[in-house]
Amino acid sequence: MISTTFDGQAVVILQAPPNWADQVSPSHELLVDATAGISNREARRPHSASLRTSMSYTALLHDQELRRLVGALGSVANKPVLCPV
Repeated sequence: MISTTFDGQAVVILQAPPNWADQVSPSHELLVDATAGISNREARRPHSASLRTSMSYTALLHDQELRRLVGALGSVANKPVLCPV
């Protein structure tokens, strides 16, 4: 794992590549609030200005790689972990 800054925030970069034989699944989300107005039509109010993207995948790590990852994840506390794919 590499400690760095991204967009002014302290982050760590995970160096474990995904297992491409398994499913790699991205998801996208835009937070909005849907309410009914006076005319009983749906009105949406955005909560976020940008699209939230997340991705789920598995990585196969063995022996020393796995021990290093477990130790590093325990030390990152509340920093975001970036996973370049």
